[in-house]
Amino acid sequence: MDFTIATNAERPKSVLWPGMLHSIADFFYLSWHLIRSLFKSRESLERENAEMRRQIAALKAEIEQAEINDEDEGQA
Repeated sequence: MDFTIATNAERPKSVLWPGMLHSIADFFYLSWHLIRSLFKSRESLERENAEMRRQIAALKAEIEQAEINDEDEGQA
């Protein structure tokens, strides 16, 4: 009897492609934003930062409201 353990078991290539494409897309997305930020003015970057903070605050408020609604439905 042969009890060989396969240590280099590879995943099928069809499983690897989506993750690899996602990683490549992330790399280009981040690269684009880093390069773009080098050429933007400080005021423009501050406006963009303020907008992102506003969107984050809006999302947090939306989550809090959804949690309150869930609690109200649970008590009813």
